[in-house]
Amino acid sequence: MPAPTLRESIEQVLLAARMSDSSTDRVQLYTSALGTLDRSKGDGSIPTEWVTATSANLTQAIATEARIDRNYQTLTQRMLRLADVRARAGDVRGLERVVTRVHANDNLLGNARPDVVGSLLASIDEKLDAARRLQLARDRFALRAPVLAEYRLAISGPLVQFA
Repeated sequence: MPAPTLRESIEQVLLAARMSDSSTDRVQLYTSALGTLDRSKGDGSIPTEWVTATSANLTQAIATEARIDRNYQTLTQRMLRLADVRARAGDVRGLERVVTRVHANDNLLGNARPDVVGSLLASIDEKLDAARRLQLARDRFALRAPVLAEYRLAISGPLVQFA
């Protein structure tokens, strides 16, 4: 079997990029192929029309990956800020709505970055657990508040005698 031609090698790199689950890997493979195409321009080893068309497609694919990354970065920042506010307030239902919004926004973005969404949801889940613990502590205090008020009233008389 003969060695693959330069065009076949580039096509294999592009196939590997399309099959990759990692956007970082895809961009690196696209960039590598684009560099190879740029170096091969004018040497006659690959048809100029194919080089031009493939270079344009690769440039567009790299730009698309960058746009998707920016969209997910914006989503992550926005949802984490909102989750922080809800967590500080101990708003369990609000945090659950944030999780729902993350899923809805991910669907709108085409579910293109499952790793980013997984990390985001893990962070929100931590805040949700903390908010649940805070709410539980508040509920416990609310249940004990009448007993503590009775104790404070009962002990106030003897404390006045010491003063």
